[in-house]
Amino acid sequence: MSMKNAGHCIGIVCLLFALVLACGCSTQGPAAGMGEGEAGAGTAKDAGIRIITEEFPPLSYAGADGKATGLSTEVVDGILTRLNQNADIEILPWSEGYNLALAGPRVALYSTGRSDEREDLFKWVGPIVAFDQTLYARNDSGIQITSLEAAKQAGRIGVVKDDSRHLFLVENHFDTIATCSSDAECLRSLMAGTTDLWFGSSANAADIARREGIDPSALEAVYTVRTVPMYIAFSTDTPDNVIADWQGALDAMKQDGTFAAISGKYGIV
Repeated sequence: MSMKNAGHCIGIVCLLFALVLACGCSTQGPAAGMGEGEAGAGTAKDAGIRIITEEFPPLSYAGADGKATGLSTEVVDGILTRLNQNADIEILPWSEGYNLALAGPRVALYSTGRSDEREDLFKWVGPIVAFDQTLYARNDSGIQITSLEAAKQAGRIGVVKDDSRHLFLVENHFDTIATCSSDAECLRSLMAGTTDLWFGSSANAADIARREGIDPSALEAVYTVRTVPMYIAFSTDTPDNVIADWQGALDAMKQDGTFAAISGKYGIV
């Protein structure tokens, strides 16, 4: 082959190579250690799950734009991102969301206390956090409680309807229950003297008080009933592979430090 022809062939090869690069026709897959969702593999698909939460700061609450935010919400968003999925998150009163999750189809509800009385009612992904379920009184009430039996004699107890705390009181045969639609309502009833105790949570008792314009020091934790881990609860019709995918994504967030970073933002370690 002449030098002229050889140069012509080299030019053609270079042109073809440039066209391949311009078209992005690389066969390289996702980077090592990254799943398809993490590699940004196209448009996120619908999760096929109705996701519901409640006003329960700092785990979940409406932000300035009206959309759900909070520690647990950021975790849920992180799971969806890793699975390359999207979904709207609804904020509903707890009792309404709880009954929707019981009925299905394909409903996820967070943050839900995983307790013995609920174990078989849902499928579970978590845990996200764990908190003490605690009886609170006004700091001038003089109420002292040393046992569950003593709590039954201490007066009317405000508790969120259908919450795990409510179910616990029912299971343990309390007959002094006053149900509320939210913890904020329970707190208002306590401070107004309508109830004697609020069955609240160490997760947010002080935060709820501040949001209601009440000095947290006006409350006294008089008895810690139990410690309950908080999970994402799925209606039982949700396919097992969906549960496994969500749990796997959450576990990966815990392993690579993402989960700790989210928790740290909210002062929970």
